Amino acid sequence: MSVPTQVQLNASVNQQWLLTTDDQPLPMQLVRVDGGIAMNSCYTCYSATFELPESIWVDQGSYEIRSPEGKAYYLLLAPVGLSPAGQYQMEAVFHVLIPAIETA
Repeated sequence: MSVPTQVQLNASVNQQWLLTTDDQPLPMQLVRVDGGIAMNSCYTCYSATFELPESIWVDQGSYEIRSPEGKAYYLLLAPVGLSPAGQYQMEAVFHVLIPAIETA
């Protein structure tokens, strides 16, 4: 199963993605991509923070999300707090084998 690379995510910061909940698409904005600390030299680690529309909340869970280009990914999203404007934010964390990234 593929995941978006850090390069792909960085290219779509401040763009709209779609989160599918109960078969309903919900727009969300990718607001930040951060590097992380990998488990070892064979892995890379990064995270993506998405902001939900005002007054919308979803539980932690695995969801289908679609990139601005329409590519679908299944990701575990966890709530991480509120934006300065009070909108809920969800985060996906990636720990990926480096060869898998190079072939994706």
